[in-house]
Amino acid sequence: MYLSASNSVKPLVLDKDAKTHLDSSDGRPYAGCYVNAIVDIWVQDNNFGKRINASLRGVQFVKDGDAFSGGGAATEDEFADLAVPDSDADEDFSDLI
Repeated sequence: MYLSASNSVKPLVLDKDAKTHLDSSDGRPYAGCYVNAIVDIWVQDNNFGKRINASLRGVQFVKDGDAFSGGGAATEDEFADLAVPDSDADEDFSDLI
């Protein structure tokens, strides 16, 4: 099971001691670690539809776990070289789409 939660306001992110604030430079939390999370769950029944929503309010790092792989940034090797000499500027690239 999983829960997808978001918030337009940056959630509180704390270390084990519940006092030390963490940010991305700390490397915690990460996908696969154990956390305590505070999530507000609420129902919506209005002109925008009927559904169940979740808002992430805060996360506390608890302990290390097996990090999930993937999700990294793309590298230059994953892209094709599309540079075209000036004489071929009108070449049709529709086959690349």
